[in-house]
Amino acid sequence: MNSMKSLRIWQISAVLSALLAVGLIVVSIAYAPRALLVGAQGFLKYDYEEAAFHGMAAQRVVKLPRGTPLIAAGVVPGDLIVDPPRGVMTIGETVALRVAHNAKLRTISVAAVSNERYANPTAIVLFLATASLLVALAILITTRRRGDLSALVIAVGSCLAAISLVPNTLPPHRLVGLLDLSYEWLGMLFFPFMSYAALMFDGGYRSSLRRWILCSIVCFCGAWAACVIINAPYYLGEVWFPPSWMNGMRTAFRLAAVTLCLAAFVDTWRHVNARSRAKLRWLFTSAGLVFFTFILSVAHGLGLFGFTQAVQIRIDVTADALLSSAAIVVTYAVLRHRVIDLGFVISRALVFTIVTGSLLVCFGVAEWLTAQFIHFEASEKNVMLEGAIALGIYLSFHRVRHWVERAVERVFFNAWHLKEAALKHFLARPPHFVEPDSLADAFLEAVDAFTSGAGSALYQKDEAGRFVMERSTLVGLPAMLEAETGLIVELEKFRLPVHLGVGVSMPPVAMAFPLLRRWELFGALLVGAKLGGEAYRPDEVDNLAHAAQQLGLDLHALRVEQLERRARELEQENAGLREQLQSLFRNRPQDATSLDPLMISRGSVDLDCGGGAA
Repeated sequence: MNSMKSLRIWQISAVLSALLAVGLIVVSIAYAPRALLVGAQGFLKYDYEEAAFHGMAAQRVVKLPRGTPLIAAGVVPGDLIVDPPRGVMTIGETVALRVAHNAKLRTISVAAVSNERYANPTAIVLFLATASLLVALAILITTRRRGDLSALVIAVGSCLAAISLVPNTLPPHRLVGLLDLSYEWLGMLFFPFMSYAALMFDGGYRSSLRRWILCSIVCFCGAWAACVIINAPYYLGEVWFPPSWMNGMRTAFRLAAVTLCLAAFVDTWRHVNARSRAKLRWLFTSAGLVFFTFILSVAHGLGLFGFTQAVQIRIDVTADALLSSAAIVVTYAVLRHRVIDLGFVISRALVFTIVTGSLLVCFGVAEWLTAQFIHFEASEKNVMLEGAIALGIYLSFHRVRHWVERAVERVFFNAWHLKEAALKHFLARPPHFVEPDSLADAFLEAVDAFTSGAGSALYQKDEAGRFVMERSTLVGLPAMLEAETGLIVELEKFRLPVHLGVGVSMPPVAMAFPLLRRWELFGALLVGAKLGGEAYRPDEVDNLAHAAQQLGLDLHALRVEQLERRARELEQENAGLREQLQSLFRNRPQDATSLDPLMISRGSVDLDCGGGAA
C-alpha cells in the first residue's frame, strides 16, 4: 500500500512539475522578443555585488563602465541600488531607481542603453530549446512509464532542470522575483531526485548504505525547503539574513547535493547487475555534465571569477553548453539505449519528428539566406528565383530526409532491427532441419536471443491430451500441464497470445503463444518476463506470435516426414523378412511341413523372429 501511495505521489508530482515547466516556457517565449531581437535588449551597465540597506535587498555598485546612464545620474561606485529592478529592459525604457549614497536615499530615472557585448540572445535560444526538449521528454516518460517509480522521478527531475533553464525575459516587475526564485532554487532539487531515481532504478537493490542515503535525501529536501522559505523575501525586496550568508548557504547546499548524488551513484553502481550498469552509465554521464555546471556555479558564488556582467555572460554560455549536452545525452540514452523504454513506436515517431522538423528549419533558413544575398531588381526575375529555390529545396528535401532516416535507423534502432532480422533469418532455416528435436532446440535459442535472455519453454500435446514439456530454458516450470489448466483453457478458447498477469499467472512466464495445426492447439510456447519488468512491445508480440505459428507448421511437417520415413523403413524391414521367409521355404527339408507359397508372399504367416523357422 505504501508503494502504491508513493507511486501516486510521484505521478501527481510529475504532472504538476510538467505543467509548471510548460507554463514558464510559454511565458518566456511570449516575452522573448524583448531579449532576442537585435537592438531590443537594454542595459544599465554596472557591475555590482549583493548587499542590504535597512532590511531591503540592494546591489552595491562596484564598477561603472563607459557609456552607462548611471554616471549622468550622479551614481558613483559604492552607492547602493535599493530593491533593484528584475527582468529584461528594452533600449530607451525608463526605469526608476532608488539609490542610497552615504545612507541617504534618493530616486532617479534612467533610460536603458544598448550594449551588445552583454546581450546574449544565443544563450536564451539554447536555454529555451534545451528546456523544451527536457519537458517533452518528461511528458513522454510520465505518460508511457507512469507505473515505473524510477522513471517518474527522472521525469520530475527533468522538469525541475528545465525550470532552472528557462530564461527570464519578462519586463521589470516585483513579481519577477518569484520567477527568479523558482529558477534558482527549484533546480537544486535535480540532484537529490536523481539520487533517488538511481536508488530505485530497475526495482532497487539491497545494501547497508542504501537506507542511510534515502534518509539523507529526505533530510536534504526538508532543509532545502526551509532554506527556500527563509530566502524567499529577498526576491521580493526584503532581507532577513545578510546576502553573504545566503551565498554561502547556496554554495554549501550545492556541495552537499553533489556529494549526496555521488554517494548514491557509487552505491548503486556497486550493487546492480551488468545490464542495469549499461543503462545507468548514460544517466551518470548526463549527471556528470550537470556536476561541472554546479561546480562552476559554486566557484562563481565563492567569487573566484568576480561578479561583473561580462563574467556572468561567460558563465551562462558555459553552463548552457554543459546543460544542453546533458539534455542531449539523456534524450539519446532514452531513445537509443532504452534507459527508459518508451516503446518502439513512440521512440521512432519522436526521433523522426525531430529530424523532419530540423530539416525543414534548415531548408527554410537556407531559402531565406539565399533570398537575402541574391536579389534582382526586376520582380519577374525575383519570382523565378524564389520558385527555382523552392523547387530545388522540395526535390532535395526528400532525398536528404531519406538519407537521414537511414542514418537514424542505424544509430537509434539498430539493436531492435538486428534482433528482428536474426529471428526472421532463423525462420527461413527450418527446411534445412531433419529432426524435430534439433529444430525445437534451435528455436528456443533464437527466441532467447530475441528476448535478450528472458527464457522460453516449449510444450506439446500428447495422446492423452496433456501438454508435456519438450524443451525449456526457464526454471521452475511444471513438467506437464493438464488440459484444464487456466493457461491451456485461454489458449484453447482464443487461439491468440496470452499475457500472464492477474487472471492467469505462472511465474516466471510473461506470455504464452499457441502452436496451431488447422486451428487445433497441439502445443504452446512460453516466454519469460523481461529483465527489469518491462512489458513486451506490440511489434515484439507480433514477431513472437508469427514465429510460434511458423514453428508449429514446421514441427508438424517434420513429424509427418519422420512418420513417413519410419513407415518406409518398416516397409523395407517387412520386405526383407518376406524375402528371408521365402528363402527358408525354398530351402526347406523334404519332410518339412508344407507351407502355402501364396501365404508367404503375402506375409500372412506369423513368424517368431526370435525363435527361428520351424
